[in-house]
Parts: sequence; C-alpha cells; structure tokens
Amino acid sequence: MWVASFEERPRLTPASLLPSSNTLTPYLDLGCLSARRLYYEMNNLYRRLKGGQSRPPTSLHGQLVMREYFYVAANLNENFDRAKGNSMCMPVPWKSVDELSMERVTSATTGFPWIDAILKQLVSEGWIHGICKHALISFITHGQLFYSWEEAANLLERYSLEGDICTNNGIAMLLSGSCYSRALPSVVHSPVLSGKHGSLGVELIRRYIPSLKSFPEEFIFEPWLAPYDIQLATGCVVAKDYPAPMIIHHQASLSANISMLHQLIRSAQERKVTKRRQKQALRPSPYLMPAPSTDT
Repeated sequence: MWVASFEERPRLTPASLLPSSNTLTPYLDLGCLSARRLYYEMNNLYRRLKGGQSRPPTSLHGQLVMREYFYVAANLNENFDRAKGNSMCMPVPWKSVDELSMERVTSATTGFPWIDAILKQLVSEGWIHGICKHALISFITHGQLFYSWEEAANLLERYSLEGDICTNNGIAMLLSGSCYSRALPSVVHSPVLSGKHGSLGVELIRRYIPSLKSFPEEFIFEPWLAPYDIQLATGCVVAKDYPAPMIIHHQASLSANISMLHQLIRSAQERKVTKRRQKQALRPSPYLMPAPSTDT
C-alpha cells in the first residue's frame, strides 16, 4: 500500500531528516536489489491496486527512471564526471577551490549549523535526506562558495552509501544549476532559511552539533546573532565553542551567484539563436523559383 500511495512527495517533518530503514537507494546501488526487478514488481503492484496508474515524476516509477537516466547519460558522455569537456554542462566560470575553505566544509566547521549538521550526518550515517542534499550542493556551488559541482559530487562519492559515480555526478550537476533545467539556478537553498522552514532542521542540529544542544530555537540557525549573555548561559560562545560563519554576507553572495548564472543562461540562449539563424541564412529557401531557362 505504501508503494501505491506514493504519488506525491511525502510531507516533511523533522523525523524525515533522520535515517530510515525504508530507504531503498543503498540496496539498489550496492547490488542487493535489482532495479529491473523493482520496476516490474512496482508495475504489478500498480496494476493490482491502482489499475496500472502511475504519475511520474513524483511516483516511485519516476524516481527510479530518473536514477536510470543518469546511468544512460553517463554511458553516453565520457566526461560525465567532470565539468571540462562535458557537453551537457553550461560552461560556468566556477571559482578556484580554496583548500582552507573546503577543509572547513569537509570538517563540518562552516559556522552554519544547518550545513554542519548535514555534513556530520553524511559522514557518520552515510545518508542525508534529499532536501539536505540540495542544501549542501547549493552551499558548495551556486549558493555560496561558487565552487564546481565536482567538489560536491566528490564529497558525496566519499561518504554517501546511496550514490555512485553516475547518480552523484548527475544530481550534483542538476542541483548546481549548470545542467538539465533553466529554472534550477533560482532554486537555491539558503544555509539558514531552508532549515528554518517548519523548524525542520532544529532536531538535526541538536542531534549532530552537541555544542548547540541547549541553544534557543530562535537563534539556533544563526547563533552569531544571539546576545552574548545567551551564548554564555548556554555554554556555547560563537568563535570559541562553535566556529563563526565562514561567509559573512551569505545573502549577498547568494544573490550575486544567481544573477551570474542567469546571465550565462541568457548568453548561451542568444548564441544558440544566432547559430540557428546563421544556418538558416545559408540554407537555400524551398520557396525560391528556379530562374527561367534562356534556351530557345
């Protein structure tokens, strides 16, 4: 019945962000469950319980097809695991990676509790929820640091139990806004606001960042805004017991990065239109009548 009712994305609760035994992806990626068998078993269930109806992309069929799509794309593109020479990717001028900044990311000391909790969960559990994956990839790519999606894919490859080179690179390209969808550059998860929505990230932060366990919910996503007396009372002083944020004006960075990506998309579209018009100009028109013969 759970498979048959999976037609819309389940409503998220704080408990949704914690590991669940219902997660199928690790079993698929590690070869414990055949994707082919899962597909046909779902077909049988849909046929028996719902008359064969399934509504991708939110149905389980849609989720499985997206996974298999990344495998097909990877096999047709020899540069699927890198930005350079990748015909599927928009040529984004990503920043050069600063090793100290990436060290703060991998050690979960970015100073943003929502992002740090996600990183600690990924390292300790080998799994993060899709919304957490989106927040993490956004932070590393067009959301804040503006590093290539390759850095995000490498991080998932190193720690995630539910991904491989095809799905990790595919999802990193997708969520970085550099491939597949023109709308995605605008879909950026703030390192503060996305966790605040519905208090989703409060339990995750308290669970994976012990120094913030007693912090009031009002300031737990932005501890640097808490008055000093509150920081002292909770035993967590920012820049002493918990790191200060590695990016000060994170909202300004987010807006600037999105504007740059949209400009790149517009430029790419203009080049495509120009090339199409040039080809059309060189192609003889089928409506031109041949010149009359001068032979008598």
